Amino acid sequence: MTGPSSTNYPTRHPAWPYADCDLYKVGLQDGEYLETAGDITWPSGVRTVLPFLPSTEESISTPGVQSMAHTTDDLLAPKQNRIAAIIALGTDPLSPTESHALNKWIRIMLSRGRPVIIHKTPMSSTVDLTEEGFQTLRSDLDKTIVVQEELASYNACNEKRQSDKGKKVAWRTISKSKREQRHILNGPEGDTEDDDQGTTGYESTDNGSNGLRIKIHAYDNPNREGTHVNLTIREFIRCRFNPRFCGNWLASATVFSAGAPMFIQGVSDDSIAAASCMDVDTQSDHRKDPFSQDWVRCKTWSLACHAASWTPWHRDSNGLCTWGLVMSGVKVWGYCIPVRRVLDLSTRMGLDEQIFSPEPNLYGMRQGHVFLTTGSTIIQPPGLIHTVFTPLSAVMCGGHFYCYDTMAATEMAMRLDKKGTLKKTNDHHISCIPMMVRMVLAIPSVYRDTIPFDTIAAFGAILGDPHFYKVTGFKKDTEAATLLESEAIEADLLQNAKDFLYQGLVKSGEVQAESKWHAIAIHLRKMLDAGHHIHNEPTNIYMLMTHFKG
Repeated sequence: MTGPSSTNYPTRHPAWPYADCDLYKVGLQDGEYLETAGDITWPSGVRTVLPFLPSTEESISTPGVQSMAHTTDDLLAPKQNRIAAIIALGTDPLSPTESHALNKWIRIMLSRGRPVIIHKTPMSSTVDLTEEGFQTLRSDLDKTIVVQEELASYNACNEKRQSDKGKKVAWRTISKSKREQRHILNGPEGDTEDDDQGTTGYESTDNGSNGLRIKIHAYDNPNREGTHVNLTIREFIRCRFNPRFCGNWLASATVFSAGAPMFIQGVSDDSIAAASCMDVDTQSDHRKDPFSQDWVRCKTWSLACHAASWTPWHRDSNGLCTWGLVMSGVKVWGYCIPVRRVLDLSTRMGLDEQIFSPEPNLYGMRQGHVFLTTGSTIIQPPGLIHTVFTPLSAVMCGGHFYCYDTMAATEMAMRLDKKGTLKKTNDHHISCIPMMVRMVLAIPSVYRDTIPFDTIAAFGAILGDPHFYKVTGFKKDTEAATLLESEAIEADLLQNAKDFLYQGLVKSGEVQAESKWHAIAIHLRKMLDAGHHIHNEPTNIYMLMTHFKG
């Protein structure tokens, strides 16, 4: 299924056209690429310039993106073989009936483990990665921001120090491939001392940045890998013309967000759950700001990337669904899913160690990619393995959310997190379990005909033993303090949610009164090990008003 049927969706929204549309016209622009840059040809026949930084060896992104070019182009594949569900929207739904049909279709696709691509998303404005573009947002271009250098995001290694003529010099070998040694020169003496955060110094860059001297933060903490750079917004924008620098700026959604599209607001049920369960006596993070900052970061973000940015294969942590809207530029989004309907857990764990190789034809995986341009939105189910290439400087806004229909996949993704794999992104948010608790408490007030049993069993497994799914990631002192402060209230909320959910399961007849919480968890894990979280026709239980009225 690549689009809603005519029986439950407005026929005026056409399927996305063929690959000869403007979406695929990607190439040189604004002098962002070196004359010596390479190029690749995608299955559609489109040539894309592949920039890489000058060095004695090829950039690590080159083989990675070339491997993407060997994968199936979802827009060219037959509809029945597409991994993603792709439609062109054009305009917002004009009636509640249309909106409900679109939201229902998105939830169905996500519950089947399929990413959803919606082209031609209506937007009130766009944001280009230019000084003029950011001035329209009334942004302070001289504000200092923290930028992650793309080159250092591949497990930087071999930290060294030495003295040279009385001055301390530090340098870092950027990648395992020994591609290049980048020297952090003339740093202040105090900045090269050992500390928990790595080393700090200064590097002189040029060619478009006017000799800009940027401050480097080389984090050794495994939860904060990569090199982070202190720049102003103006300097970050100008650095996009510097072939020796490639950066990503991840910011809060308020920086250059167009706001969540209509269909995202309808799918992300966690917002409904939070709103219906807000109360001074039960809201653990109730302060001047009714939502904890950690929750805000979990839900929304903005991202600006220089051309040539490439993110290797990975999956998002915490079992969250992910959405992103391209506000300007181009993104090539690659993804893969297991092909077998039945895949035991041990095999799935093995795949988790293999998927990050840049080689094509990954064992046991179906791969695909799609071009996203201005107005394109992608919505990912939990745990989707994906990679992203940015051929042109791009600006995105997006966020993360939980959805009732994908809770079984969320449970599986959180289990993989607990197994200790490091091949994932996002900070580990302390607000994830509280969000799930509020979703359970909000079930009676959420208008839904049926709730899949997979969802209820997943809630039972997660809430029944939340410590099993709690990953101890990098946390600031303020976050830890907030967690301790709210521990007692969260414990009461959790117990109320467990009792509420268990009573509903007993009333539905799916679980006997003498059953224990661990029995629910075992039942769910058997279902997941059998592959039901990707290809399932779940047994529905009628919870809304039928079992909980009064």
